[in-house]
Amino acid sequence: MGDQARPLGPRGAGGVALAAPSPAATLHQLIAAQVERTPDAVALCWGNETLTYRRLERRANHLAHRLRRRGVGPESVVGVLLERGLTLPVALLGVLKAGGAFVVLDPDDPPARRRRLLADAGVAVVVREPAAAGEPAADTPRPATVEIDGDDPPGDDPGPPAAAVTPENLAYVVFTSGSSGRPKGVLGSHRGIVAYLRSIVERFALGPHDVALQLARPTFDGALRDLFAPLAAGARVVLPDRAAARDPAALVAALEGERVSVVPSVVPALLEQLLAVAEERGRRLPHLRLVLSAGES
Repeated sequence: MGDQARPLGPRGAGGVALAAPSPAATLHQLIAAQVERTPDAVALCWGNETLTYRRLERRANHLAHRLRRRGVGPESVVGVLLERGLTLPVALLGVLKAGGAFVVLDPDDPPARRRRLLADAGVAVVVREPAAAGEPAADTPRPATVEIDGDDPPGDDPGPPAAAVTPENLAYVVFTSGSSGRPKGVLGSHRGIVAYLRSIVERFALGPHDVALQLARPTFDGALRDLFAPLAAGARVVLPDRAAARDPAALVAALEGERVSVVPSVVPALLEQLLAVAEERGRRLPHLRLVLSAGES
């Protein structure tokens, strides 16, 4: 995804150009720059819970220091095994700040598939939710685990740890479905994903005025665009829970109630259902200005 994109020039009148840092910046620096611009704006919304850009940064910094103590650094691949919610973006950003690259794991995947992906990616550390009493640490080839919950960590913001990450370093790993054989890992660099996100922000004039609905499954590469492009532009990202993400009626209600202006990715079949429900219920959705649809014939 990211390595194929090229940044666009300024849009001119009416466009929103992404401010510093330069296209050579890393992904976490891109988000940190927006934190500096709008620290108290809401970055993420999950049901009735929200995180401002400042709190997102603080939580991610705390996690990054914990990961550094586990040996995570440039070119380290960290598994992220979490349900949808506010904790997942915190974990992804925390891995990047520690200098590592993330691979998102689906909690619904069979254990054998997860073990294969972890082994293929060379994962030594997994970020996951706190284990219930008596639950095994993880069904993996005995990686270290770092648990993360939905609470604000104690203490002040420690700031990002020192990690010598360059734009050429690995930022993420995404695996194919494996429907045609063994799943294949696709490696994405910071330079590639930053260039791609900048092009999305500039092409579609994303900005703090926008509210984006994140629909793509976290294991898909489209989820990176859904999440990080709006955050790089200062927008608010609405994260529907798993049931709502599959329910057209619930999504139309979210589009209306949250005044969503941007849907960064939706497959045509779901888009058709959303339009049908909106028409049936007389919902005009006046705030919705941009929908990106792809993924099917």
